[in-house]
Amino acid sequence: MSEGKFLKLTITPQLEGQRIDFAVASLSKECLTRSRIKKLIDEGDIKVDGVNVKPSKRVRAGQLVEIHLPPPQPAFPVAQDIPLNIIYEDSDLIVLNKPAGLVVHPGAGNYQGTLVNALIFHCSSISGGEEFRPGIVHRLDKGTSGVMIVAKNEIAHARLSEMFKLKKIKREYKVLVHGCPPEKGKIETPYGRHPTQRKKFSGKVRSTKKAITRFENIRFFPSKNVSLLKVVLDTGRTHQIRVHMNEAGYPVVGDTFYGRKKIDDFFAQFFGNNPRPLLHSHTIKFEHPLTGALMEFEAEFDPTFAEILLELEKNSKDHI
Repeated sequence: MSEGKFLKLTITPQLEGQRIDFAVASLSKECLTRSRIKKLIDEGDIKVDGVNVKPSKRVRAGQLVEIHLPPPQPAFPVAQDIPLNIIYEDSDLIVLNKPAGLVVHPGAGNYQGTLVNALIFHCSSISGGEEFRPGIVHRLDKGTSGVMIVAKNEIAHARLSEMFKLKKIKREYKVLVHGCPPEKGKIETPYGRHPTQRKKFSGKVRSTKKAITRFENIRFFPSKNVSLLKVVLDTGRTHQIRVHMNEAGYPVVGDTFYGRKKIDDFFAQFFGNNPRPLLHSHTIKFEHPLTGALMEFEAEFDPTFAEILLELEKNSKDHI
């Protein structure tokens, strides 16, 4: 949050009892709209007396409002020669294995070095969707690896987007979690932004949105008390697997944002200074948006995840 513009406002007596979004709109000289203010609040860029708040927060005279305005985005992503692990490609779409650590599309603080920058270099004619993220029909978190579909033209983008909306595209994840969850399980909760930590999401909120996660425990490693799960999502909420598993008592290994803040020494030797959630988009199954042909693809684990699983297997055999 070091880049951009910083503002400080003091709530006047005239705005006593008003909502924070209304108060900021009234006081700011930046011509901020209520919708822009809500987004800033949701992203944790507006604080009242140093605390994250909701847009509905009522303010008191004399309170200090701190605002961070991220720098404006460039007009259009630039092409960058970033290697892509392409599993399949035709004239309408690309299926690729996204590495952990790669951001999918440009945004605040990540205007270059993203998957979109790499795609534009690979296929300069790529189109469909928003100008700032051409071809993107779904996304994976920066730390998540695995299989993704990218549209190459407007028709493919529109049809794939509709297929995701109608849940006609089936995805399966593999995730390593602490503890030993049941053999099979289903987690169903409301879902929304955390009430006080606005950059986080939670299943323990009042919300009309639902999130449903189904999992199967396919391998328990007693030597380190961790389990490899197969996970299928009935809904595709932001951070859903990480949130649901953590709130169920089985935090994702390497997830310092939602789970354990300290990485166990065994896993730290593989992560080095870059821990990340051991979450992998393993398979995807769908009908081709133009031909209707049934397509199914599997993405190999990234080297770190694969190496950890091999070492866990070895340790488990040593403890038999």
